[in-house]
Amino acid sequence: FKPLPADVKYFSFPMPFKYGFRFSLSGFVSIALLYVISTVKATGDLSATSMLSKQPTAGPVFIKRLSGGILCDGFASFVAGCFNSFPMAIFAQNNGVIQLTGNASRNVGKYIAVLPFILGVFPVVGAVFNIIPYPVLGGALILLLVIITATGMRIFFTDPMTRSSILIIGISVGIVVGAAFQPSFTVNPPHWLGDLLHSPVAAGGLNAIFTNL
Repeated sequence: FKPLPADVKYFSFPMPFKYGFRFSLSGFVSIALLYVISTVKATGDLSATSMLSKQPTAGPVFIKRLSGGILCDGFASFVAGCFNSFPMAIFAQNNGVIQLTGNASRNVGKYIAVLPFILGVFPVVGAVFNIIPYPVLGGALILLLVIITATGMRIFFTDPMTRSSILIIGISVGIVVGAAFQPSFTVNPPHWLGDLLHSPVAAGGLNAIFTNL
């Protein structure tokens, strides 16, 4: 375990717009496209959550939960921006935890929702989590990612695989791998586009949307 930093604070309340407020067109376009990708990602994550929780994955109940989850995702990102933080996003790792523990209760989520508040107001708590050895976190993460991959494949194969869907998946995965291992391909595009395509998830997600259209 690493020692706690000497300058860690025990209490700190976030200051809204601490670094000022300004509007950037290139930043607006980049973030707007990232929010589109985040919506697509949230749709898949929420669908997997419903499936693992033995809840409907089609129909009005599912659509209500899906729209509520995406709305909450966007509102949380708005609040996070006001308090100098990055946009929030629904994490697929949650589905790995559901699959691993067999617990899909909303009450667990309500208790866990308190943790980010505690971490934000009491930095010393976050510092304690930060000293956990990387191999411990890595071992847990590998297990979750394997479960997430298997769950994603189950979602893929719930519908018959057509030539079009195989092409969309194949090209999108290829672009994700290319963006991850050859980031230099974003050197020549405009600055705002390069910043967007620098993320493998954003590059693959945008490709999936356009090829599907």
